[in-house]
Amino acid sequence: MLLVAAGVFAQGLSTIGFINSLISIATSFGSASIILMLVLVVLTMLAAMTTGSGNAPFTPSLR
Repeated sequence: MLLVAAGVFAQGLSTIGFINSLISIATSFGSASIILMLVLVVLTMLAAMTTGSGNAPFTPSLR
């Protein structure tokens, strides 16, 4: 079910042109695309932390 939702989400991003615009922004930045990559990594990390994905911090062995 999660894979289907991810596929629909990715297709939606492609349909609205988000992926193409992100690629064009990265190519226009040139060497500053590393900064864009780091921003996206931080954004992904924050999304994972706020949505609670990953259960390693909550396993009984770490308490």
